[in-house]
Amino acid sequence: MVTSFNLARTSFNLASGHEEGYTVSQDGNTTVTVKSTSPMKFRAINVGSATLEFYWVSSGKSSHWQFTPTIIDPTSAQYAETTGEDGNSQIINVELGKKMFPATGLINLNVTGEIRVPAVHFDLPNAYDLWVFPFRSPWFPWKINVEKVAS
Repeated sequence: MVTSFNLARTSFNLASGHEEGYTVSQDGNTTVTVKSTSPMKFRAINVGSATLEFYWVSSGKSSHWQFTPTIIDPTSAQYAETTGEDGNSQIINVELGKKMFPATGLINLNVTGEIRVPAVHFDLPNAYDLWVFPFRSPWFPWKINVEKVAS
């Protein structure tokens, strides 16, 4: 069992104040961990398959690029919530189980298209949601590393 929170995995984050990582147990269950510098007052956490739709929208004489995530088959997530070592940050471990499948989809040269990927959706107040999309390549097998943590 991996008990440390390792943020060394490659990630791209658009939400400031949040860090994420994931661990995979020896039996293939995936846990996504989100660390927030300030407490999130989420109403619900859902897991499932998401579609990420990318497209251009015309607005007058110009156009802008838009991205729309949609969770297809949301289920209530099992999660554990703790406080970070600094006493202020919030750490939430969300169980994905064995729902970690490779990302699939097509994106055109003009950056339009759709991708299907596993997702964790935090329903937050004030029209602000947090999405975590752990992408896994379909061409390479998982490389699982078990770390030993000193007690």
